[in-house]
Amino acid sequence: MARKKKAKAKPPKTEESLSQISKYSKLVAGSVVIELAKKIASTDDRKIIWVFCEGKLTREQIATKTKIPKRTVSYFIDECMNFGLLEEESGKGGHPKRVIDYVPEEWKRITREKVKLPQQSEVSGENVQQEKQ
Repeated sequence: MARKKKAKAKPPKTEESLSQISKYSKLVAGSVVIELAKKIASTDDRKIIWVFCEGKLTREQIATKTKIPKRTVSYFIDECMNFGLLEEESGKGGHPKRVIDYVPEEWKRITREKVKLPQQSEVSGENVQQEKQ
């Protein structure tokens, strides 16, 4: 009797494998980043600073717009950068940006309540309606 050779499955292409690994890594890392951000942003001020870290404003501009002391803003941003939650491009003049675009709705609400924002907010590009008094 002649034996039939089993067809060997072709291994996936390197690019496909790397793409899959990258997707899984982002999923796992994303959940870690989210949990860590929730732990570090333990006060309303820290949540507000997190909301403003979109890569558009410097630390000083964030402090001015939020009326949170610059030292507090810088300390929080440094802490987040040490944990890999924020990046700051030195070529852009130090605009801190979240590595994963995650902002809980509650944090956006806190920011809207505590920070007087112009009609077109710098915060996540939302249209914020100010109450007329």
